[in-house]
Amino acid sequence: EAANRWFEADCQGILKMATGTGKTVTSLLAAEKVAKLLDNNLALIVAVPYQHLVEQWTEDLETFGAVPVLAYKSRRRWQEKLQRQVLAFNNDARKNVTVVTTHATFASESFQKELSRIKREEQMLIADEVHHLGAPHLRQSLPESIPMRMGLSATPSRFYDDEGSDALERYFGGVVY
Repeated sequence: EAANRWFEADCQGILKMATGTGKTVTSLLAAEKVAKLLDNNLALIVAVPYQHLVEQWTEDLETFGAVPVLAYKSRRRWQEKLQRQVLAFNNDARKNVTVVTTHATFASESFQKELSRIKREEQMLIADEVHHLGAPHLRQSLPESIPMRMGLSATPSRFYDDEGSDALERYFGGVVY
């Protein structure tokens, strides 16, 4: 139900759900629905705050049939693979690209450069623990080129940071569930 509400709200918004209530699965069901509507053509970027969550999201994505690029730690471990997949996606030689990254890597110049190389509009961002991305050094890396955006958090408002909270609401479209 939450995925449907998000989808009907122009594929933008923040899911405010308590810890343990299924934010990950809900967002992946929404991504699956989007991908089906796009004939499985989708560049899905999942940004998480911590390295251990990269591994958790990878397991969940694999249950949905995705084989994500893990973009964290040294860029030598992921950059070339992501470049190849983006090139193939842009040239219609590949239907989809899935990448899981940490917020720190997501905000890095090298990752932002790779994101900017995606020339198709079929892009979706899932930002786990989205409140972290409201920090000044992270919110400046939120690309406008990604049309479908879903933030996840039990506490999407940033404490004592109205500017960061407002920036997240503008970027993600406010709380939809």
